[in-house]
Amino acid sequence: ISIWEMKEGLLLQRVRGFQEERFYFSDVLREISFIVPEGLCLTELKTGKEESEGVRSFVIAGRARYNHAVAGFILALERSSFFKNIFLNFSRGVASAGESVQEFEITADLKR
Repeated sequence: ISIWEMKEGLLLQRVRGFQEERFYFSDVLREISFIVPEGLCLTELKTGKEESEGVRSFVIAGRARYNHAVAGFILALERSSFFKNIFLNFSRGVASAGESVQEFEITADLKR
């Protein structure tokens, strides 16, 4: 094996390693679409900056008809293989179209 072949092999290993660690946000969005309970509507999804430890935060905001829908969504996020450190930033009652609903915001870290 030549030095060139060794370098090429090491480079290929590094590229494969980066690809394995890479996030596909389409997978994250698909996961969210599977776990959103009935009666809950998402109004905002945004990613935060990646921290020095390689952790990327994710903010999820929305409205729900009932508190138990928000609680069920948080439980589903905790059980998901995509999220960790789930935190409910706030949940408050608001009026929407003459109806009382729960407005909420959740922050979670994406697992690598």
